[in-house]
Amino acid sequence: MSELDDVSETTKALGLLVVRAAMLETTLVELIVRIRTDAGGDAGQVRAKFTGKSGQSVVEELRRLGRAEVADAYAAIAEQRNHLVHGNGLELRDVGYHVKHSPPAKKGDAPQLRERVWKVREIVDLSVIAIAFEEALQGEVRAGGNLPDAYMVTGPIRGPWVPPQIKLP
Repeated sequence: MSELDDVSETTKALGLLVVRAAMLETTLVELIVRIRTDAGGDAGQVRAKFTGKSGQSVVEELRRLGRAEVADAYAAIAEQRNHLVHGNGLELRDVGYHVKHSPPAKKGDAPQLRERVWKVREIVDLSVIAIAFEEALQGEVRAGGNLPDAYMVTGPIRGPWVPPQIKLP
């Protein structure tokens, strides 16, 4: 028996989503680095400008660089991830993960409450979408070279991938 035996499948699915969405965002930052360094930018400066910043800044930069299709795809994933991660969630046995979230409103707009019940499979599916999207970008990102050593550790897991039951010794 391990400490993880009592961790719910919902919690494991949310953990997978958080990690894989972060890996996708790292890959998107590296795509921005590649595009900007191809145009003469300094990789370190570009990486520092976008690493760890809001997903919205990554979306805006991708659009500015003419990659609206990538920006839109990421924005759709990030919106769902943000709902799950930043909302108030309540795990309901045999029902799902009930989440209420009011995303930040634009200046002058009233906040809009979004409410949804997520099944574990839907949370895992969102992670699988993020994984597939990251894998689709890998060739372009890696072709530019100039990657930080740590980036190589976060390379893709071949999917579709479902989180294993974790058993500690």
